[in-house]
Amino acid sequence: MASAGARDFGSIRKLPSGRWQARYRAPDGERRTAPTTFTTKKAASAWLADVQSDIERNRWKSPEQVAAEEAEAAAARAETLTVRELAEVWMETIPSDNHRMTSASRVRRFINPELGDIKITELTRERCDRWYRDMEERLCPGAPTQRRRTYAALQAMLKLAIHMDWLDRMPLRVKGALVDVPERDPQTATPAEVDALAAAMPPYLQMSVQLAAWCGLRLGRSSVCRSTTSQSTGRPRRPSPLSCDCDSADTSYKGAAPGP
Repeated sequence: MASAGARDFGSIRKLPSGRWQARYRAPDGERRTAPTTFTTKKAASAWLADVQSDIERNRWKSPEQVAAEEAEAAAARAETLTVRELAEVWMETIPSDNHRMTSASRVRRFINPELGDIKITELTRERCDRWYRDMEERLCPGAPTQRRRTYAALQAMLKLAIHMDWLDRMPLRVKGALVDVPERDPQTATPAEVDALAAAMPPYLQMSVQLAAWCGLRLGRSSVCRSTTSQSTGRPRRPSPLSCDCDSADTSYKGAAPGP
């Protein structure tokens, strides 16, 4: 059961989950509950103290008033916000320095020159479609990966605008823009071609070719595989024909599944 605590202003109770809930009687006569629960009773008490201070200074606003003012502020912000400014806001939300740097490069090269000065509320689907055609034909031809990632960056920016209530709907909707379509069909070597390639290699690399082809062994692994045949006698030292000297290999390969 939840336990409650008495105090001069508001009340605090511990919920079955272990978190603390704060409630108070608002100036409008309504019984109000904090919009979130708290990990400690002290944190809930501090929140109530802030609410009481706002009431005493005539600064208290109901949650409905706050929501209406935030919506009005968002609408006013959206009326003046450009794609360039939206990109700056979006990049501040990227936690990775490397991701932020590459995203900034794409914005600078492919998005801002074409769309940067357009207000986000005036960015139409037709304009986005034209931008993507320009990416294919003029801005980024022959580079599908760059084009796909730039599209994803613009899409993420606009999703943020929707989340912030600066936009009502997504204007960027190019079908298939995020699909990774290879420029050519993948080619797989036949068994005969693998044997021919291995035969063309120096003797000490021939087995590496076979291991890479049939076992998916990476270069770091296959390069440290060594024969267990004694160089002096020519006889096997143990039944296994090959072993990996992992002490001399990159430890990042240890325990890793074979990959492409």
